[in-house]
Amino acid sequence: MSFAAVLERLRKVENPYPGMRPFETEEAHLYYGRDPQIAELLRRLERHRFLAIVGVSGSGKSSLVLAGLIPALTRRAPWRIIRMRPQADPYSELSSAASLDPATLRASSFGLINALAEISVPVLLIVDQFEEIFRYQDYRGLSSEQKSNQAALSADFVQLLLSTSAESRNISVVITMRSDYLGACAEFRALPEAINGAQYLVPRLTREQLTEAIKGPLGTVPIAPALAQQLLNDLGDDPGRLPLLQHALMRTWNRWKQDDPNGSRPIDLSDYQNIGRIEGALDQHADELLQGLPEDLARIVFQRLTARSSDQRERRDPAAVAELSELCQSSQLNEVLDRFRLGQATFLTPRDADLTPDTYIDITHESLIWNWTKLKQ
Repeated sequence: MSFAAVLERLRKVENPYPGMRPFETEEAHLYYGRDPQIAELLRRLERHRFLAIVGVSGSGKSSLVLAGLIPALTRRAPWRIIRMRPQADPYSELSSAASLDPATLRASSFGLINALAEISVPVLLIVDQFEEIFRYQDYRGLSSEQKSNQAALSADFVQLLLSTSAESRNISVVITMRSDYLGACAEFRALPEAINGAQYLVPRLTREQLTEAIKGPLGTVPIAPALAQQLLNDLGDDPGRLPLLQHALMRTWNRWKQDDPNGSRPIDLSDYQNIGRIEGALDQHADELLQGLPEDLARIVFQRLTARSSDQRERRDPAAVAELSELCQSSQLNEVLDRFRLGQATFLTPRDADLTPDTYIDITHESLIWNWTKLKQ
């Protein structure tokens, strides 16, 4: 390949860092630093059909499952993967994710086993962000009776998961959950025992593993050693700052490509400093996205999408587009949502889907709530 061809190929290389969102399964080739953890998950899944992957917010639970466990599992043998989040109605979410009849799922705690009785390959059900199952306590505008009904719905769904993993030989269940919700598991019969029997606490990455996560996705693109060291030093020891690291890396790459589109020099410290480093990259990026938008409208949207739980934990609070539209009363709502969710603006989900009144909008990660100065204020 000629030098000119190499340069042309480099120009077309896409940003290898996901920003605030988790790595997806098709991005497994960009996912580095977790080989020992992936191997351990595979071993545990061989012994247990229920596995709880637990860690602090931002420790990389979703990425570990989506870009680590699933590709490693499917390389060994064919699996049917069902991925869902509980949100407000876990049965509806499971029905949609698996293309199954919701009535069959709700019929009994063996509803999923019955619905998948004819499946010949093993099934892995992933319930990501399982802590959403507890959020009925904090739903806005619900009466006591409605909260009681929601609690019963959540309890039934938990029993569906436990019965499925206990009684089926063909279906395994993996949940990811923030560790600060472990105590809430006592609300549901047999759930603490199941988690105690098969819990995997996501470990903090070593400095060597973090270096691999920084350099590995770049392939042959060079990075200045001083930048790699500065990133590690700025990251510190907090295991919940991985989304901030990935976001800073994404922004640093973009700055490098903008300044040196031919890729004639390594990604260096000046690129990183210009995006505000780890501490300021998110703030700078979010403020840039806000420019040109009606700030009052954006404030309504983001205030609605954030909340505090009953014990004052900051959390995301998804809302349907229809509700946001009623709150905002503005034709520019979709413009605000698109600005923060499309392309490399990885602050809102869903990222690529067309928006309908029933689409639920969510903040990608709590790091935005904790680190965007305008939102905190």
